[in-house]
Amino acid sequence: MMTDGIDPASTERSVQSLRTADLTSGELEASLRAVVEATKTIFGADGAGVMLLDDQQALHYVGATGGRAAALEAAQEETGEGPCVDSLMHDTIVHTDDLLADLRWPLLQSQIGDLGIRAILGVPLHLGLSAVGSLNVYRHRPWQWHASDLQAIDAHGKVLEELLGSAMLAQRRSTIVDQLNSALSNRVTIERAIGIVIGQTGLDPVKAFNELRQLARSRRIRVAELADEVVAARRFPVLPPTSAVPATGVVQT
Repeated sequence: MMTDGIDPASTERSVQSLRTADLTSGELEASLRAVVEATKTIFGADGAGVMLLDDQQALHYVGATGGRAAALEAAQEETGEGPCVDSLMHDTIVHTDDLLADLRWPLLQSQIGDLGIRAILGVPLHLGLSAVGSLNVYRHRPWQWHASDLQAIDAHGKVLEELLGSAMLAQRRSTIVDQLNSALSNRVTIERAIGIVIGQTGLDPVKAFNELRQLARSRRIRVAELADEVVAARRFPVLPPTSAVPATGVVQT
């Protein structure tokens, strides 16, 4: 489907309205949801949401405009794949005109077939130089995204980055701030571990991280702990010490 895209003047008005609303004075979670709602409105989209890294270096949604948007983001969190994940990991705007016809995310497709979400556009969110999440809009039918759509979501993503940056600088009491602080403190080690996995397996960064995440889950340890082991050993996988595994094969916690 051909579209004309979003009028740049409309994007500017939306962004200016958000900035003059003084969102930094309110609760962070509510402010994030306000930007998500404004993003949905400017696009005339069926849904929108924001996903951020947590202290396990996994994306989780912190604001969505509806149940289907939340379900899609939860499915990406569980499968470790999808346009929102790729947007974060590859640090670029990612879009699909029709999710059900896109071969990039087979696990996600198998989980969301009944949701009715077809077109998705996502932009990475940054703190400093590090990508820490993504802002996304959704449509219930196939849709060809226009260059002005990419500019519009990038502009709204900048508002979210300003909110997150202000909250981090002020060290506001928030679960989101705590999780982002943890994610950023472990980021360098985890990226080095991902590089080791890529070197040994030839996987792309998204799949390499999912290998780390799955092994960490099976051992019931944090991804950051496993990354420390991988970097120290310079190999993957790193098996737990024999003494840590009981005869039943269940790892003690």
